[in-house]
Formats: sequence, structure tokens, C-alpha cells
Amino acid sequence: MKEFIRKTISIFAIMLMMVNSSLLLVISSAVEAVQNIIDESKINAVYELNLEKYVNFKVGDSAGLMIQTNLKTKKLQTIMMYFQ
Repeated sequence: MKEFIRKTISIFAIMLMMVNSSLLLVISSAVEAVQNIIDESKINAVYELNLEKYVNFKVGDSAGLMIQTNLKTKKLQTIMMYFQ
């Protein structure tokens, strides 16, 4: 009985590996097809990057350096970093 269960589990594991490799092949083919369809000459990337540096920026009792970056794409994203 144990040998039957062991063989069944082995067959199931081999089937899972075959399905996994088949899915990876399908996904890679789909990604390659999409990359071939995209015309990069029609892509218009518009962005603006502003960098501001604040020396001796105070937070509470401690002063340090703060760098603020504004990356403007379709949505405004602000990243603030504080160094002490």
C-alpha cells in the first residue's frame, strides 16, 4: 500500500512539473508577442523631476539634511528623505 501511495505521489509531482513548464512556455510566448506588438515610436513619455535640498532642516531638537524629490508623471509622486 505504501508503495502504491509513493508511486501515485511521484506521478502527481511529475504531472505538476509538466503543467508548470507548459504554463511558463505559454506565458513567455505571450510576453514576447506583446513586446513585438508595441510600437516604441508611438510612446510619448512625459515626466518632470524636481530635486530640492534643505540643509539644517529641523525636526524636533535635531537638525539634519532633507532631500525632497518630486517626480511628475500622470500622477504626482513626492518622496521625502530625511538624513541626520
